[in-house]
Amino acid sequence: MRQNSYAGFRTNQPIFDWHARHEDLYLGANNAARVLLLATGDTASYRGFFRLLTEEHIPFVVSENLRWMDERSRFDLVIAPEAAPAELERYVREGGRLLVGGTAPPPVPIGAIAGKRTTQGYWRIHDRAALPSLKNTELLFVDGEYLEIAPLERPILTLIPTAMFGPPEKVWSDKVETTVPGLVFATHGKGQAAFIPWDVGGLYYRHSSEAHRGLAADVINRLLPAGRQLTTNAHPLVEMSLVEQPALRRSLIHLVNGTGHHDTAYFPPLEIRDIRIDLPRDVKRVRAVALDRVLPIAVNGRVRSFTLPRLQAYEVIVVE
Repeated sequence: MRQNSYAGFRTNQPIFDWHARHEDLYLGANNAARVLLLATGDTASYRGFFRLLTEEHIPFVVSENLRWMDERSRFDLVIAPEAAPAELERYVREGGRLLVGGTAPPPVPIGAIAGKRTTQGYWRIHDRAALPSLKNTELLFVDGEYLEIAPLERPILTLIPTAMFGPPEKVWSDKVETTVPGLVFATHGKGQAAFIPWDVGGLYYRHSSEAHRGLAADVINRLLPAGRQLTTNAHPLVEMSLVEQPALRRSLIHLVNGTGHHDTAYFPPLEIRDIRIDLPRDVKRVRAVALDRVLPIAVNGRVRSFTLPRLQAYEVIVVE
């Protein structure tokens, strides 16, 4: 029996109306992000890095091909959630930055490797200056495989392997501190690589630990040669995309309010107010399309700042 329902049409109509009114926002538009996330398949490791980049509002591109390497300056940083292709050795050697997660050795030298191990333990933080997001954190949990690498002279993280978890009066009484590093930075040629020898992306996808997200964010910040393309106080559930329209000599920041998304359900999003965005470059004019308002620009050195008064479901900010 056929049942006609027009509920979907009423829900989708505003989207089609928006596009009809603002076709100019989508013509000749290119993703302007300078961070590349390698698509390694639909794995927890990939999904975890995708989520944390989105929640940290770090503009990024997803791709699985390396043809862009002939133009090394296309990206400031490449992130490999799992194994990194051998071709990226040349990218780093010629000045690129690379972040690799997981237990597959990166394509650049990182020291002697003892082998792959499994544990349910912790990483001890030694260098808090290198991880400012974790200033109030002492331990990061690890559950699964890790790659044992030769000790470092000045480690940032070191392993505390599995210890006794019961009975209560004996919990952790046999704890052992080791010199096994949980994060390695390596200079290679003109470039730099960071290796997290355990599945930080997969753990973040499964458990959403703030410590794992903070670790990855701090490593990314350290690797980006010119810093982030934008910073903001926006809620983690606000997705941001940075787009450029070269023919029109302008940039666009797309904002999607994800507060109404829960698992497989979608509800009306909550209004979010006073989203500040900082851009480390010259800006002459900023306009919020949905609000139909020009936004005031504040100058602080080389940084230009502006505030979006409110975000409903979707907004596009035109930056000229």
